[in-house]
This record gives sequence, structure tokens and C-alpha cells, in this order.
Amino acid sequence: MPTPMLTRLVLVLVVAGSVAMAHTAAFIFPDGCGRSQFANVPAIHRCSCANATRVSSVDALSFHYCNMHAHPQASVLLLCVMLCLMFYIVADTTSRFLVPAVTYIASATKMDPSVAGATLLAFANGMPDLISAIASFSGHSKHAGFGVGGLLGSGLVVSCFTLGYLAFLSNGAHINKRPFMRDVAFYLVALAGLVAVYRVGYVTVQVSLMALGLYALYTVSVVRMQHSTDETLSNEAEAADPVEKPSPAETKPTTPPVVGPAMLEQGGGVPRPDKSVKGVETPSQGVEYPPTYAEVALDSPSSTVSTAPSSDVDMSFDESGEGERDADDTVTSPTHRASVRGYLAVVTGWNDATLVSRCIAVVAFPVFWARHVTVPLLTHASMDHDPRACLSRVDVVCWAFCIPLFVLYVVYRVVAVSHELVMGVAATGLVLAFVAALLSAETRRSSSVHLAGMALALMTSSMWVFLVGHEIVAILHVLGVTLSISGGTLGILVLAWGNSMGDFFGNATLARQGHVQMASAACIAGPIFNTLVGGGLSLLLGCFRSKESTVALWSVSEKCTLRSGFCILLVCLVSLLVVGGQVQHTHRVSLTKWFGVFLMGLYSVFCVATLAEETTS
Repeated sequence: MPTPMLTRLVLVLVVAGSVAMAHTAAFIFPDGCGRSQFANVPAIHRCSCANATRVSSVDALSFHYCNMHAHPQASVLLLCVMLCLMFYIVADTTSRFLVPAVTYIASATKMDPSVAGATLLAFANGMPDLISAIASFSGHSKHAGFGVGGLLGSGLVVSCFTLGYLAFLSNGAHINKRPFMRDVAFYLVALAGLVAVYRVGYVTVQVSLMALGLYALYTVSVVRMQHSTDETLSNEAEAADPVEKPSPAETKPTTPPVVGPAMLEQGGGVPRPDKSVKGVETPSQGVEYPPTYAEVALDSPSSTVSTAPSSDVDMSFDESGEGERDADDTVTSPTHRASVRGYLAVVTGWNDATLVSRCIAVVAFPVFWARHVTVPLLTHASMDHDPRACLSRVDVVCWAFCIPLFVLYVVYRVVAVSHELVMGVAATGLVLAFVAALLSAETRRSSSVHLAGMALALMTSSMWVFLVGHEIVAILHVLGVTLSISGGTLGILVLAWGNSMGDFFGNATLARQGHVQMASAACIAGPIFNTLVGGGLSLLLGCFRSKESTVALWSVSEKCTLRSGFCILLVCLVSLLVVGGQVQHTHRVSLTKWFGVFLMGLYSVFCVATLAEETTS
């Protein structure tokens, strides 16, 4: 009898020792405490692992498992409230900053909507995927399964669900056929390469360079196709209108239509230079300008001027609420008293906000203010190319100082940053702010300055989407860990949605504004950028940092998690090719409302299949 009892005691001790060893192994960084493998960490050590792997002072995992470990239900409730707030911030950032920047740049550069969607919008929306992929493959903690799942999942979210939602939202999307079929074909080639790498299980330097080369080929094809289309349209126009065009010497420029009533010449007649008054003249008696008049810059001292009072002509109408400013930024007394209220209205978007949006603006005002000083915001007059529109000197100085520090903070979320670099960037920001303070009103009124500001707005707004999107990922990660979801599934579902927030809200906003062609092009071109540039560049960096010059993508146990994703994405792209190939004698592809429902249903099937597979495994 004692022998069986002794045997049982030994077995109990062995099991206890194994559990203790497993708990101890959980502290091995990064394999034991990695965020993508956090579901395997024992509950007793999750607080320690969360603190060991945190990359910012505010961390959702540390908050849930350390600060609120005694009140998990309250923690989940607070995290859900924060989740809704961050979804709103992403949507507001894309609608107020990212989308206007894209449309302004496309309009100012006379870029075709399909080209703008395939380049500008794809780059802006793909930056979060690129940064997170670099962090996943070559950052502090290399968890490639998490990164590959995020890239594949982002393609599913954007090309399948978001494109279907656009077709449903627009009650049928009509897209140019040639660019659409080109993008789908390139994405199929990229997906085939990803499947080949999936079969091998690792990536080399040569494969990474091939991915980058394929994207270079895609970019060349976009440019050549647009050039060919422009030539075809030009030839068709000449064939339809055989009337000989007048020579340039016989053509006189007309008055720009953007000049307002306050700028009109009161007496008519031929405009003459006058250095005593600034402004722009518009004849009211049908007088035409000589050819040299249209070439005079707005900030030129010899600009043709109006006899209207300078206080009317030189006013800059600015959304910041700082009132009507002259060239020296002097503010009139009534506007000065209301300037603070107007400034707060611009920061929060108060005037156009609903009751719920105003409540959110009050709660999240620090976030909105930080966004305001790091993302350039142009006035409606600026976006309408109104030469009177002048950027506020205070805003320009704030942007010059804060944007370099903000970019450095985003870089800090990926790689380590030294104190010397922080001081150097801060000094650079001070120099830029001093230079910005010296800019005259005419310079700040320049269209080239406005274009540069919108390019900065496009870059920094996409960075804001990246930051907030990853906070969303962190919260969803906490909820996923409580359900014991694996890293591969978290990547293909949670990280994918976090990286695709800008795509979804930005493309939906463009579609509501009537830019369906641009939004639809970005739904295919964006995942191409993510897969080829995001995956290729990050894997190339990972190969350079590896002793074997290779990067292992995932373990054998994680392969099953991604198979359904490949299959659903393949079905989606083949369906798009079939729909585009059905119409033979037209230049347009029609994605009906019900086809959009079909695409969204495909993604829903993928989510259900992935979660079911996770549950059974």
C-alpha cells in the first residue's frame, strides 16, 4: 500500500515541478513574454510579462493585469469605452485631415483619381502596415507570425471587406476597367509569391529584393498606363474637334475665377502696377490682362493692385478663429476677444459637430490639441486655391517645432532613440520654428507652401492613424488574451483591423464625397504596397540582422491559421477578375451593391472559420 502512495506523491511532485518550470520559462524574453505569445503566459506571471514588454508609459496589458488586476470586469468596461473613443479619433482624423490632404494634392497636381488612389492614398494608408511590419520582423521583438498574419489580414480587410462596403455604400461602384484589372492582376501575382514563401517557411535577401522589384514594376506600369490614357484622350479630342487652335501669341489669359468681390477694381480700366498698396486686381469692365500679368507672383512688389482699401484686400480668412489678419498679423479688437473660442472650435471641430461629437471632443481635448499642432490644417479658401488664403503665423510656428518631435516619437515606437537624438531634433525644431516666424504673409499665402503643408498633413495624419490604430490593437489584444487566442489569429484579425483603420474610414469618406474611383483604386493598390513594400522591406531588414541572412515566417503549428486567409483572398481576387472580364465592350467595371454584400460575406466567413479553427485547436 505505501508503494502506490509513494508513486502518487512522486507524480504530484513531478507535475508541480513541471508547472513551476513552465512558469519560470515564461520570463524568457522575448520568447516567453512576447506580445504575440501572451496567451500562453500563465496568469500569475502576466503582470510581470506585461511590464517587461511594454513600449510606452500607457500600456493596455499592464493596465489590465497590473493596475486593475483586482477588478477585471471594470477594466474590461473601461477598455471598451477607450476602444470606442479611439475608433472615433481614427474616423475624425481621416475625415478632417487625411482625406482632404489627398484630394487637395490630387487636385493641385491634376492627378487622375485612379493614379491618386494607387499612389498617394495607398502610400498614406500603407504607412501603418509598413511601420508595424518593420517592428514585427526587425524591431525589438521579432515575432514574424504576428507580422505575416497582419499583412495578410490587412489585405483581406481592405480588398475584401472595405471594397465590398464601398460598393454597398455607393449603391454600386463604377470603376475604370484597365487600372482595376491591372491592380487585381498584380495583387494576384504578389499573393502567389506570398503563397510560395508560405510553402517554404522562410525568406532570403533575394526574395525580399524580388518583392521590392515587383512593386517598382507595378509603379512603372501605373505611370505608363496613365501616360497612354492621356495620349489616347488627346488624340480623340483632336479628331473630334478639327478646328485649328489659336497660337499662344493670339491667346490672352483670362481673369482667375477665385478672386472675390472685395478684390474688384472699382474704376475699371487697364491695370497698372502700384507699389504702395498690396492686392490682386480683377477688372470689372471686361478688360483683358496682357500675357505678362498672369506670371506675376502674389508676393512680388510689382504686383498689379486694387484701389480697394488694404484692410479689405489683404485680409486672410482663417478657420483658426484668429480673425481677419493683415500682412503683419494684426488682429482687430472684436475678433481678438473671440480668438480663443474660435481656436478651440478649430481644434475640436466644434461648429460642425453633433452633440455626441462635442461630448467626445471635451473628453479627448488633449488628444485633439496634440493632433492640431502636429497635423497642418488648411482653410477651405486654401483648398479652393484662393490667393487670399493665408496660413496663421502661430500655427505655422507650432507645426515647424512639433512635427519633427512627433515624427521622432513615432520612430521611438519602433526602434530605440537616444537622448542625443531627442535633443538634436528639438534644436532642429526650434530653428525651423524661428524660420517659420519670419515668413511673410505673402509667403504663407503661396500655393507651393499650401501644397507642402498638405503633403505634411498627409504624412502626419497617417502617423496619427498608426498610433491610435495600435492603441486599438493593444486593447483588442487584451480582450483576445482573455479568450486565449493565439498570436497568429490575433495578427490576422486584430492587428489587421488596427492597421486598416485608415483604409476603411478614409476610403469610406472618399466614397461619400463622390471619389469612388480613387477609393476603389486604393482598396487594391494599398494591399499591394503593404505586401510588397511593407513585407519586402521589413523582411530585408530582418535578413540583414539575422546571422543566417534568413527570416523564418511562422512555425508549423501557425500555418493552419493562415490557410483560410489565403483561400478567401484568392476567391475574392478571382471574383473581381471575373466581374471585370464579363464586360467586353466598355471601359468601366460595375461592382453592384449585391456584389459588395458578397465580398463582405466572404470576409465574415473567413472570420468565423478562423475563430472556429482557433476554438477547436
